[in-house]
Amino acid sequence: MGIQRRSLNQVVLHYAILVASLALNVCLIVRVKQIESGLRASEVIRLMESRDEIAIGDVIPEFEAAEVDGTHATLALAGGRQPTIIYVFSPTCHWCARNWLNVNALAGRLRESHRLIGVSLSARQLAEYAQKLKIPFPVYSVDMERPLGPGKKLFSAATPETLLIDTNGKVQRIWRGAYADLTKSEVEVYFGVSLPGLIPERAGIELPLR
Repeated sequence: MGIQRRSLNQVVLHYAILVASLALNVCLIVRVKQIESGLRASEVIRLMESRDEIAIGDVIPEFEAAEVDGTHATLALAGGRQPTIIYVFSPTCHWCARNWLNVNALAGRLRESHRLIGVSLSARQLAEYAQKLKIPFPVYSVDMERPLGPGKKLFSAATPETLLIDTNGKVQRIWRGAYADLTKSEVEVYFGVSLPGLIPERAGIELPLR
């Protein structure tokens, strides 16, 4: 009987040690995951702080630009009565060309509530481009290398890009890319409009200009 009791105690002790070991391992795993998560979060923050693209919450100061005919212009986004939509494009951008039906439709539907301007990252062939597309809002060209602040450029090199700026000059929304699929749906829902979609590839559009 005594032998059986000792054997039972040994079994209980064995399982107690096993449970304690498992619990310790679980605690170690959780701690490691917490550390890894912390490192990942820190890395993400570091990358976000080091990126050179405009982000939501940035305030865009007045900036230098040129009109289609080359006349110098200074654009100020703060202090106006309406929010501003900046459509960033390039005359040699294929997706910009396919997106112009959407942009023109958006400009027509929001002309009473928003100020819309086009910003080209290149002045080359801009006058011909604007005339050919009959762009219904002011268009300017900018130096894409001009900094917004330390280490941050005014506009991204990737086009097209749409920025919504409030009357204080602060970036409220950014849509990167042409208005297709999810981006098209987001723009439609946000502004309460319906857009025609991209110009089909098979339409044989001559743009972008070469």
